[in-house]
Amino acid sequence: MKKRNTKVIWAIALFSQLGLSMAIPIVAGAMLGGYLDRKYNANATFLIIFLLIGIFAGFIGSYRLIKMVIEKDKKE
Repeated sequence: MKKRNTKVIWAIALFSQLGLSMAIPIVAGAMLGGYLDRKYNANATFLIIFLLIGIFAGFIGSYRLIKMVIEKDKKE
């Protein structure tokens, strides 16, 4: 029973980490792009650029996390 509980907790932690690894770069990119648009009076140019960079970074981080978990499962 104890081993099952640790697997559930580990899965919940993994999913929350996966969500954060997607959300944080996207939000940071949007905030940085919005700030630069206000500073340089651009019409959402920087927002779009940095939002796309944030989305890309989020996918890369999630891919690396999933790849690490898959490799760990193969070793066990």
